[in-house]
Amino acid sequence: MIVAILCVVLAAQDSEPQVTIARPADGSVDVVVEAWQVFGPYRVRWTGAEVRVELDGVEPFTVVADERGRVRMPLHKVRMLAKGAIAIRVRAGAATASLAMSRAECDGIVRDAADRRRAAMRTDATEETALAVLDLVPGDLEALLALARAREKQGDVLRAILAYREHLLAGGDDVKRHIAALAARLKKPMPVPRAAIDFAKASIELAREGKYREAADACRAAQRVAPWWPEAYRRAALLEAAAWLAVKCEGDISMEDFETYAAFDADLRELHVALKSLKESAASLKDRWDEARKLMETHKELLKGIFAEAGRK
Repeated sequence: MIVAILCVVLAAQDSEPQVTIARPADGSVDVVVEAWQVFGPYRVRWTGAEVRVELDGVEPFTVVADERGRVRMPLHKVRMLAKGAIAIRVRAGAATASLAMSRAECDGIVRDAADRRRAAMRTDATEETALAVLDLVPGDLEALLALARAREKQGDVLRAILAYREHLLAGGDDVKRHIAALAARLKKPMPVPRAAIDFAKASIELAREGKYREAADACRAAQRVAPWWPEAYRRAALLEAAAWLAVKCEGDISMEDFETYAAFDADLRELHVALKSLKESAASLKDRWDEARKLMETHKELLKGIFAEAGRK
């Protein structure tokens, strides 16, 4: 018995790409390109298709489709690349497809996705859920704080400090005191960035000119760059004290830097208590200055370096 086997090989006659917006269950939003090959009345997914993507204001680029003939591009990253409105053109084989939307429409879609991820983060604040929000909205204050707290809860103190710093630099809550407390738990001190050192050097130059308040502000700028650096708090506190004493206790004195660092320095803690008592005293300005002079004598070892920079005795 002879069995004849007929093999028919069909050559693709055409291609057919499609571009859509997909919203997977994980809260993301993707631009999805599906590449198809057309064989007469039949269509099959084009595994490994080379999809050329054109986006206004960006050099065209090529992406290889997966085993299902798909290319996924996160919409928020497409938005970051695009200049103005979103206009995507794709080519697979000889066929093309396109997708267009206004900037406002795109922003709204990404914002809705971020809100969904943020809701999930509030229900289960983990490093993963916080990073999912930050993937869509880099610099999100709530997510940065949640990320820092999650890492701290895991015992990852170093990475928690860095996340708290990002939250601080992005304009979030003032967590410098908490960062300083965490840094004190580390076995080895964290490195100090060059920018923080430059601010500290600037404070020395300002103190030499007797500009103590400006010098203290330079130290606070160093704190924002390196909120784990003890010297930035110690020096700012002493400069604040010097500024107040230099005008014979007139006006006000900020205790913020004392309160942040005094817990780690017994000498600074004593000066903090004395200055706070003096600040809150109901005595006349003259009597308060008399007490301040005694205080300066008691704590001269702490203060002399600051005053010496300005050539004061």
